[in-house]
Amino acid sequence: MFNLFTLLITLVFFVFTSTFNRLFHNYYVDLIFSLKVQIVVSCLIILLVLMICKREKVPLFSFLVCFSVFFFQFYYREGENNQIPSSQNHIKVAQINVQYTNPYLKENLSELVQDGIDLLVLFEFSDQQTGLFKQVGKNKYTYGEQPIDGFPAGIGIISTFPIIYKSKLVLGRGKSALVEIKLLVNEKIVTVYALHPPSPRSQRFWALRNETLEILQKKLTNADPKEPILIVGDFNTVPWSNYFPKNTNFVTCYDQFGPYTSWSASQLMPLLTLPIDHCMHSKALAIRQFKLNEFPGSDHQLLTYHLDII
Repeated sequence: MFNLFTLLITLVFFVFTSTFNRLFHNYYVDLIFSLKVQIVVSCLIILLVLMICKREKVPLFSFLVCFSVFFFQFYYREGENNQIPSSQNHIKVAQINVQYTNPYLKENLSELVQDGIDLLVLFEFSDQQTGLFKQVGKNKYTYGEQPIDGFPAGIGIISTFPIIYKSKLVLGRGKSALVEIKLLVNEKIVTVYALHPPSPRSQRFWALRNETLEILQKKLTNADPKEPILIVGDFNTVPWSNYFPKNTNFVTCYDQFGPYTSWSASQLMPLLTLPIDHCMHSKALAIRQFKLNEFPGSDHQLLTYHLDII
């Protein structure tokens, strides 16, 4: 009976470290598998306890095998991605879900601008803060403050480089949007997609999130792999989800610099954290010095990194 329980826990571990969720397009399966890391770590802890309490070969073998799989799947990375040399066409990027009711927004944004950020992408930015946005974006190129621009979808962009093209696709009656801008960086054009689909707190919003990500997936499929393209956003999706956009011509920051978590459900539940804030880029770009930092007043982490056009 004891060994049977050990094997059952081992089976659960391997189900959640596999691509089993790819077999199902189901709301509840997707939500459960978003907690993949928490469930896998719980299995490891149970196997460790069983190994210590019952000095038998089965739990010892199961723990060693599972721990090895866990290490190589979540922590092993080949090479050092932060050592990519800088180029002359360089952009310092910051992206953050500021949270609509953030009481420290003015101080936070002022510090970011003073830190020499070239491209600042904000999510959950309220149209009631338009005055602050214009103040922070003074003498820079901006997107979002106009009524038909980004603030209705909570998206604001501030750039030191000229924005030569702006476009927004609205979905779900304004509940989701995909913004596209083009930057002129030292005579090179960089396309930036910014998106913030809704969190899957209901099946309706889950379907809208998936629709938004599917549109992004089609854009990646049709994109020229030689074109400099950056995608930033609070995807409200984990990288191992069935619905996360994937394309061999694009690299995710999570694959390069993970594992990391960027959102916490509550300060009272520090273990319930998920990687839902993402950046992706075409192979015409390279990212180095990727960092995550606290952003006071928000339940999300601030992502900063240096972007180079190869």
